[in-house]
Amino acid sequence: MSIRTTRTIERGVRTTPKSLSTTNLAVPRGSMSHRSSSPIEHVKEQITAFVGHSLLEKSELSKLNNRMANYVNTVKVLENENTNLANEINDRQNNWGEETRRVRDKYEQSLFDVRGQIDEVANLKTSADVRNKRAQYENIEYQRRVEDTLRAQNSDKNKILNLERELNQLGETKLLMSRSLQDALNDIEKYRQHRDDTWLNLVDLLNTLDDELYRRIAVEYNNQTLREHIEFIKQVNEKELQEMNQLSNILPFNDQVEFYKDQLKRVITNIRNDYEALNVEQQREMEEWMKVKQEEINSKARAQDPIHELEMNIQIENLETLRDNYDNNSKELDHLKHNYDSMAKRLQDLEQHVDSARNHMNETLEKQDNEIKNLNDDLGNLIDDYNNINSHKASLEYEIQVYKRLLDSQLERFAPTNPESTPKLENQTIVSSNQLGGKVQNKKEKKGSVGISDSSPDGKYIKIENTGSNNTPVDISGWTIKRKVDSNGEISYKLPQGVVLPPNKELVIWADSYRANRNQNDLITDFDNWGIGINSTTRLVNQNGEEKSSFSQQISFSSQY
Repeated sequence: MSIRTTRTIERGVRTTPKSLSTTNLAVPRGSMSHRSSSPIEHVKEQITAFVGHSLLEKSELSKLNNRMANYVNTVKVLENENTNLANEINDRQNNWGEETRRVRDKYEQSLFDVRGQIDEVANLKTSADVRNKRAQYENIEYQRRVEDTLRAQNSDKNKILNLERELNQLGETKLLMSRSLQDALNDIEKYRQHRDDTWLNLVDLLNTLDDELYRRIAVEYNNQTLREHIEFIKQVNEKELQEMNQLSNILPFNDQVEFYKDQLKRVITNIRNDYEALNVEQQREMEEWMKVKQEEINSKARAQDPIHELEMNIQIENLETLRDNYDNNSKELDHLKHNYDSMAKRLQDLEQHVDSARNHMNETLEKQDNEIKNLNDDLGNLIDDYNNINSHKASLEYEIQVYKRLLDSQLERFAPTNPESTPKLENQTIVSSNQLGGKVQNKKEKKGSVGISDSSPDGKYIKIENTGSNNTPVDISGWTIKRKVDSNGEISYKLPQGVVLPPNKELVIWADSYRANRNQNDLITDFDNWGIGINSTTRLVNQNGEEKSSFSQQISFSSQY
């Protein structure tokens, strides 16, 4: 627009009220006939209304003119900026080939190097996978050999136990036979002792019988002697009493006492001498009688009583039976000793064989343990190399994506605007990290106190928190974590039994490749990574299939890169 256009508009606007006023002043004649009494006042009122209306329109037109002037100034500024931008675009188009070549020269060698590193890492990963498979196969083979060896060892142990059991049984049988033999010998000795005791008792009985006979004969003889002596003393005493009575009348008392004392002593001496002579004669007769009785008893003993002979025959038969049993037991004992010696020799051979087998087994197990230890070390080294390769791969993939984003942003920045063409975004798997240049946007939702608090953009771990205010822990056994990254398949992990999350605590579930970072109460998955990408959604589902929490993550790259 120009100043001329503005003036034309103002002129047209100004002419408009005149026409309006003219129409307004055209009053019908019928109305004038009603107001014929004061036409001047009516005209003044119309003029006053017209002037007020004109002033109002003038103020509105001045406001419109001011706004139009502002619009014109803004249009001029925009036209200047448009001209400058068009010039800059022309300059960029003129310098387009040089900038493209410079960017290509700057990043092409790095991209080639990165592609070569990626190929090298892929080759290393392939060889590591092959070595890992080979190590797993060899480990399974060694485990099979160890199991076979253990089975053979268990079989040998069972055989040894059976042989030891048989040996114990033979030992027990030997002990029983030894006890039986010892009991038989004890019985034989007991019978012999009983026989000797019986014979000694018989001899003692015979001696006792003889002693009793001798004592009874002596007692009877002594009684007869004493009766005769008493009768003789009685007669002597009666005679002396008669003599003393006769002399008492003649002799005085003392002389009589002395006389009788002497007489008494003489009588007593005579009686003692007579008694001793009689006793010697009686002893001689008793000895002769004892000799006769002893000869009679000996003759009776030599005659041998039939009952005693029967008992002696029974004892002899028992002795013969015991002797036969003793001979049989001796033969059986010799046979058992021979069997024991053969079994002991066999046991010794088996022990030597078992010792040699055990030594061989120990050597084999030691070798296998060393091989397994070496294989485990190699496997650990391969796992570490594999984890390092995965980390380097993820870092390289992230750097490649960053470089691609940078190139795309630079190309979009310097490319001419084309409203019809839209850039086509491809789903790429990248390692997302705030430290490496991506902007991460997280959105989490949860129902209840337990939910997902954090998710590593590079798929290392997932954190679950319990924000409950009470002190009651929550049992999350059997809950499932489901994660979907970009258009890839969904990854699921089921929490094991016995997992309890206390209040105001967190539980970290690490991927298997990052198990070195785990703490005491953390969990480890059976897959290498939780997945890495631009868009990811992680859900926590309880045992009933109810979704308790969700964690959405989106990584974006600004155009300044």
